[in-house]
Amino acid sequence: NEYGRVALEHVNFIFDEVNKLKRIGVPSSSDTKHLKIASSEDPSLRYFGATITGSFPAYSLETAIIDDSDSLNYLLHDQADIIFTDRPLKHKQIFTTYICETKTFISVPLGHPLYEYDSLSWENLNNQTFLIPNGLSYLFNKISFIEKEKNLHINKIVQRDFALYRTMASSTPHLLFISTLNHIYPDDSNRKLIPLNTSDLYVQYYASCTERKLIKLLPFITCIQHFYWSFETFDSLFLNIEDY
Repeated sequence: NEYGRVALEHVNFIFDEVNKLKRIGVPSSSDTKHLKIASSEDPSLRYFGATITGSFPAYSLETAIIDDSDSLNYLLHDQADIIFTDRPLKHKQIFTTYICETKTFISVPLGHPLYEYDSLSWENLNNQTFLIPNGLSYLFNKISFIEKEKNLHINKIVQRDFALYRTMASSTPHLLFISTLNHIYPDDSNRKLIPLNTSDLYVQYYASCTERKLIKLLPFITCIQHFYWSFETFDSLFLNIEDY
């Protein structure tokens, strides 16, 4: 069908671009094959890291969860090669580039009062209970800001083990925030993905490195950009995933 044809075109594009970048970024025998990346967000770091290791298997990857306020110092003191943030890092020695913008959907279980809705407002979510993973700091900072701004209350059950959260996500009776960052949409007839009828719940991600390392690190950054830019065009297909 049409959704499947468009999806296949994008997947083929991704593989072609990644293969080009892999040839560009293949290290010589004298190059180090170790890469350090960091962010204040655990899940986003996992997804960006997985994109790198899948495209550059010759490199070993070290990841670090850091305080967001330390991002600039980590780069300037060589404690990380690439850092991912929700904003550009501004410094004359730092190169920063846009990676992607994520949107967020609500995963609602069958039998929940909100299950029959086609879209949801923030008022619909007032006093609802969500199961959330620990570490999505940028997204949940924004949610907390919106709660205060709109005088809402959202009950949050925080699961600190990310692997356990993913296991629980398919069976929990609670709502979930599902970000387009992970591109993994639950294939579950017992849950329904519903969009918010507002555009204020999104996060932009940026990658930063020092200017002196830019030539070496640009293949990694560009690889992630191509991967996520391609998936950004999937927005119109997101809720039709069952048609693929």
